[in-house]
Amino acid sequence: LLAQSLQFAVLDLEIDIPAQNAAAAAIRRSAMAQCAEEAMDCDAEFKTEGHPLIGREVIRSDSKGTVVGWLSAAESDFVDGDGLPAALFHVEYTEGELAGEEEDFELYEV
Repeated sequence: LLAQSLQFAVLDLEIDIPAQNAAAAAIRRSAMAQCAEEAMDCDAEFKTEGHPLIGREVIRSDSKGTVVGWLSAAESDFVDGDGLPAALFHVEYTEGELAGEEEDFELYEV
C-alpha cells in the first residue's frame, strides 16, 4: 500500500488522493441524506409505545422530564452530523426550570 499522504503531480497540479476521497464521501453522504429526507414522512407523529426508552426519566440541568414518544430513523425528518437519518426521542419536562417545555433528542443524548 502506498502511504496515505501520497500525492501526484498532474499537469503541475498536486492532487491529494485522501482529501479527494474524503470530499467524495462527504458529497455522497449529503446526497444520501437529501434523498432520505425527501423520502421520509416529515409530518410523522411520535409513537408512544414500541421502544424501551418510552417512560425513561431524563434530567437536564435542574429539570426533570420523561421520554413520551419516538420516531425511527425512517420516520424522522432529522439527519445526524454525518447527514444520515436518525431516530428522535421526544421529551416532555414536568419539573424544574423547563417544566411545560418539550424537546427532541437523538438516541445518544437520552
